[in-house]
Amino acid sequence: MKKKLFILLSFLLMIITAGCSKDNEIDTNLSEPYYPIQEGNIYAAINDFFKFNYPQGDEYKCFFGESDKSQCLLFNKKEDIDIHFSGNASFPDIDFDNYTLIVGQEIMPEAFHSVLHQKLYYVEDKLKLYVYVPQIEGGYAMIQHLFYWGLFPKMHSSNISVKIIKEPV
Repeated sequence: MKKKLFILLSFLLMIITAGCSKDNEIDTNLSEPYYPIQEGNIYAAINDFFKFNYPQGDEYKCFFGESDKSQCLLFNKKEDIDIHFSGNASFPDIDFDNYTLIVGQEIMPEAFHSVLHQKLYYVEDKLKLYVYVPQIEGGYAMIQHLFYWGLFPKMHSSNISVKIIKEPV
């Protein structure tokens, strides 16, 4: 009986682990990537907005308050920003006929993460954002709010998921 139970449990464990993907694994069947716009007046205005109005590490608070949940918001119109933005400073104007703004926070298990780069893909009718961060060896064991944002060409979907990829540096 014990042998049968052991075989059954081993088989179940094998099935469960076979269905899991590695954290740094990239999905297949992705579209060509979209990259955040990192030049021009609107990029500079948004970058300066976060840089000068919120201390590094506190940028997330103007959208997510004190929440300790990983979240991602996609904005395709100003009214959406007005609903979620709780800061005192005036958020820069964005031409939402041409752009989509993505703002998010990821709760990380160690400190000192920063965003290296981002890629956005269409997967069927959904969006998948990959946020690349440095893989930290021996980081401090504490919770960090990793804040990220990106201004992308206009996306015609509001269904988005995020995957954090740790890259060796």
